[in-house]
Amino acid sequence: MGFGHSRQRVVVEVTALVGGALLLGWLAWIGIRAMAVAAVERAPYSYDQKLGGMVAGQVETASTLCTNPALVEAVRSVAALLEPGLPAEARSVNLRVIEDESENAFALPGGHVFVHTGLLAKLESPDELAGVLGHEMGHAVLRHGTKGIAQSLGLGLAVSIVFGGLDAGTAALAAVAGDLGQLAYGRDAEREADDFGARLLLDVGLDPSALGRFLGRMAAHPVPKWLSTHPEPGERETRLRDRFGGERPRTEPPSLPTLEVLKAPCVAK
Repeated sequence: MGFGHSRQRVVVEVTALVGGALLLGWLAWIGIRAMAVAAVERAPYSYDQKLGGMVAGQVETASTLCTNPALVEAVRSVAALLEPGLPAEARSVNLRVIEDESENAFALPGGHVFVHTGLLAKLESPDELAGVLGHEMGHAVLRHGTKGIAQSLGLGLAVSIVFGGLDAGTAALAAVAGDLGQLAYGRDAEREADDFGARLLLDVGLDPSALGRFLGRMAAHPVPKWLSTHPEPGERETRLRDRFGGERPRTEPPSLPTLEVLKAPCVAK
């Protein structure tokens, strides 16, 4: 019996080898990403706060922050109303208002939340802002941003943490996290943050449908960066209504600032 191979067999064997190598590479990459996320999950929340603080400085430098004390304090007062419903380690929410016409809001790791004046201009009730902030706080508390960057860094983050400790890992994350405001979370992360925000509104005495109302109106317009993920805003409104429509706030509703002050100019006149 000869040891030669037919052309067809050679093609099959080469295809199998290439396919096997690609599969092993894919499995290795998935494993590395999972290791990086696991490393983040084992780290304390202060890790996220340190990372968020590093990146927040970059965002502030590149942005025009509002200085009208009435506006800034009004937005911060809404965040303060939500803080009692957060885990103890996450109650130090650091909120800034950015003068920007885009309908955007985003949270950096550790509870650094930025709100654009373009989003404030679209509000039809103050509790809608509470819903948006609750959603963003959900991303921070659930560590979506930190995990997303960790998955992108993969092996680099894992090596940094193993050989350099948490400080080195934080620096590695910060080096590639400069534009976290443009993070596009996946379907599951958005749903988790939606549920977190609605539940948070209930816990502090606000109507959980506020977030859904805001999302529903955004479905009729070009989707802003804040909502540029799937599922679509209209679908998210329907889901929130189905999930929380029968629930009522557990406490008396808190006092919220007026729309007039929430839509005040960035610079006091």
